[in-house]
Amino acid sequence: MLGKPRSMIQLLRLPLTELTPDVLADWAELSCLFGSHRTLSGSVIADFLQEELALDDAEDFAVGGAGGADEGISDEVEHELRAASADALAEGLNPLSQTTELVLRQLSYREQVVGPNYPLTIGDFSVRRKSDWVERPSYPFLCLLNARVLYKRDWDFHEPARLFEQVVAQALGKLVAGTAVRFGWPRLQDEPVEDFNTKVRQLARRMGEDVGRMRNIGPDVKDYDLDVIAWKPFRDGKTPGQLVVVCQCAIGTDWSSKLLSVSSWQEVIAFNTTPVGALAFPLIPSRDPALMFRWHDVTSKGNLPLDRLRLASLLDDDRLPPDLKDRLRAWIDDRTQELPIVN
Repeated sequence: MLGKPRSMIQLLRLPLTELTPDVLADWAELSCLFGSHRTLSGSVIADFLQEELALDDAEDFAVGGAGGADEGISDEVEHELRAASADALAEGLNPLSQTTELVLRQLSYREQVVGPNYPLTIGDFSVRRKSDWVERPSYPFLCLLNARVLYKRDWDFHEPARLFEQVVAQALGKLVAGTAVRFGWPRLQDEPVEDFNTKVRQLARRMGEDVGRMRNIGPDVKDYDLDVIAWKPFRDGKTPGQLVVVCQCAIGTDWSSKLLSVSSWQEVIAFNTTPVGALAFPLIPSRDPALMFRWHDVTSKGNLPLDRLRLASLLDDDRLPPDLKDRLRAWIDDRTQELPIVN
């Protein structure tokens, strides 16, 4: 028999939430990134969904004796299995085939948006992991932040939040083609202990901006909702005017309510030009037209939404600071032990 028995293929349990195509795509990403097989065929996905969701006509998808591609399968045989699986699904319009096709379509869209940093290759009827998460940890890290929400995991909040802010700083630096720094609280281990006013003065000096009147800042303010700030000056010295992005980061379910007030921050630093507000989060809200109001709710309040796909499209694992990559790997390694893996 070719490959391993289906019972040996490890996937994640389905999340205990509404199983929309977006959520099922999240599940497929996690299963391929952290499961036992580098390649998941459409037939494996379909069989698992049939068992879990009790969808009809699973027999259409039992192609061959193996589910995922094993290292012992030749490229030619693997190609034949994929082609046979694709043909089998294409013949019918049953609920199982439609659901599986929607999942693969969602993944294909994600691959197009993210580009080279997307860790999966989406074929005609398969999902293949390009590299292990240890090699390119940024997208797997963002996926695990999403898994924390999907599977309601009671993981420590502060460490992943700090890591996320540092990853966002890397993305925003690329977005503005300039400088980006984490401003958020609590401080990192290697950061000096500083009060808010001192941090603001240092930041304004570094940016070439003036400190504002700060009438809105009380004695107990930590970061005033600013987690990451990025800027890009021109090469004309101290001439006023530069691109500035002020960003709030959110890794919880309440991400849409974590909006930074740009006008309030202009009281803190007297920016010569109004900054662009941004909200970064590791989830992927649906882009279905009926649900696009969630995106408009953020943009209408003056903030640029940066979800997992947009952030990942700006990241390059080869350019991440080595110490940040090491900390991402350590956190991922701990969390993968707690994923709900099933055979």
